[in-house]
Amino acid sequence: MEERSSMGFRPGVLTAVVVACSLLGDSFLYIGLPLQFKTLELSLVSVGILLSINRFVRFFSNTWAGYIYRRYGIRLPLLAAICVGTMATLSYRLISGFLPFLLAE
Repeated sequence: MEERSSMGFRPGVLTAVVVACSLLGDSFLYIGLPLQFKTLELSLVSVGILLSINRFVRFFSNTWAGYIYRRYGIRLPLLAAICVGTMATLSYRLISGFLPFLLAE
C-alpha cells in the first residue's frame, strides 16, 4: 500500500506541487523585473545586478541546503523552504526600489 500524507497525496506529488509553487516567485524575477522595472522604481542596470546577485545567492545556498538536508532529513528543511519562499514571493508584491529587492534576495 502506498504511503500518503495527511492531505491524501503521495509525498512525492506534494513535494512537486510545493516546488512548482515556489518557482512562481523565482520566475517573477526573470520575467517580471525586466518587463516592469520602471513600475518597481528600478533601472534596467539594477535589474541586471539583482538577477546576478540572485544567481550568486543560489550558488552558495545550495551548499548549505545539502548540508541541512543530510543533517535534518526532508521535512524540516522543506517546511522552512516553503515559509521562506512564500515570504520572498509576497515581498515582491509589497516592495519597490533596489535596496528592498536586494534584501529580499
